[in-house]
Amino acid sequence: MPTIYIGGVGKADVKRLLEQRHDPGLKVVVSSDLEAGPIMKRTADTYYIGTCHTGAGGSLGAMLAFLGRQRCHTFGRQARVNPNDIKKLLDDGVRAFGLSVDQINAVVPGLVDTILAR
Repeated sequence: MPTIYIGGVGKADVKRLLEQRHDPGLKVVVSSDLEAGPIMKRTADTYYIGTCHTGAGGSLGAMLAFLGRQRCHTFGRQARVNPNDIKKLLDDGVRAFGLSVDQINAVVPGLVDTILAR
């Protein structure tokens, strides 16, 4: 069962969106990048979704330091997310994702669907 850590300024919105799914195969933990980073570094099948106002630096914060740039991806303000692109990111080992708060409803459902389909 994958665990998704969520943090940033939109964490309450992401949590609410994920809880509405009522998916027993998904564990959601509200956290910060500083708390989730060390756990993700030593635990497989864990992911992080961070939010900020731009989807750039603040959304991933310390994840870049904990996991390295190759394990992080920002969607930024990108409203369209292709499931095949997400699958490729996951196949390449990306586990931390950043996005802007105004893109939560556009990005998170497809991201989580693709994670669960793995």
